[in-house]
Amino acid sequence: MPLRSIFIGEYTSPRHRGGFLSLINLTKSFGILFVHFVGSATSYKTTAVVSMAFPLASMFMMVYTPESPSWLAKQGKHAECKKAFIWLRGMKEMAELEGLIQASKKLDQKVIIKKNRIHQIGTIAKKKELYKPIILVFAMFFMMNFAGGTLMGAYAVTVLNLLMGPDVNAHIWMVALDVVRLFFSVISIYVTNKTKRRTLTFTTAAMSVGSTLGLAAYVFIKIKGLLPWDSLWVPGALISLQALALGLGTAPLPTVIAGEVFPLQYRGLGASVSIISVSASIFLVLKTFPALVSVMGLHGVYFLHSGTMLMCLVVTWFLLPETSDRTLQQIEEHFRGEPIGYPEADEETKSFEGLEEVK
Repeated sequence: MPLRSIFIGEYTSPRHRGGFLSLINLTKSFGILFVHFVGSATSYKTTAVVSMAFPLASMFMMVYTPESPSWLAKQGKHAECKKAFIWLRGMKEMAELEGLIQASKKLDQKVIIKKNRIHQIGTIAKKKELYKPIILVFAMFFMMNFAGGTLMGAYAVTVLNLLMGPDVNAHIWMVALDVVRLFFSVISIYVTNKTKRRTLTFTTAAMSVGSTLGLAAYVFIKIKGLLPWDSLWVPGALISLQALALGLGTAPLPTVIAGEVFPLQYRGLGASVSIISVSASIFLVLKTFPALVSVMGLHGVYFLHSGTMLMCLVVTWFLLPETSDRTLQQIEEHFRGEPIGYPEADEETKSFEGLEEVK
């Protein structure tokens, strides 16, 4: 999981990086739909055996892919870095390649100066180009996993029965919602490439929070007997809106941002640490749900989850820069607050968040 965003972020052009990183969520949505569909028709053993085909195909595919140019540059293998970069992107973005190599040389000099310091770990932890992206990614992954997708992935039948009653065909609804999420995951590839990251993040997050609050209010009012009617389409529409928001932005964007914001020198470390947020948030959602729903009801769980998302959204508001169409080095310099040092680049290179324009 830590490597997927890093690999794609380092392989792809800034112009298409958002779309490629959105493919992670598309494949995840397809996987959930596939397992729910096959699992509804066969045993879990058959589902597991069939599912093995996907990681096996991925393993063989990786044999023929080149090493990451950023990693090669960091290791001082500049000739191999150039070869891999050209294989991946061609000759049109050589200015970024030169900037990557020069930046890796400057970072290597800083490492040599500091390599004998006992407090090196503490020094690394204080680097704002590392801890700010980690906090940001933590907040975004928590927001993603509290937005309903993780809950529906494991407890779809239970949640749908609580929302719509025991007579509803939960398996049909489960697969239908998976199809909705998959459809909008496909749309998100185009939208992520064409829309500013911040705009898409806060639009879809607002939809996620709103739909979760709406579900909580609906269940609460229904329990209190304040509804003059009982309809499947009210919770159906709200939970479909939740699936739409997840597929369009709330689910793909954390993996997109995770592939963009970590600095070259500590990219592997940052990604590995940030994956704790994925595991921790999934653990909290899945392991607390049975106890919470018995104590406070489904509406209480939804109120709690929407509050968690709002807190994460506040953190994201203050830490998330606009990363669309920016090179990874430019994004790193934003968090660092100073340029690493560019070679001469072409006139098309744009300034980023107040940094001087590279000419």
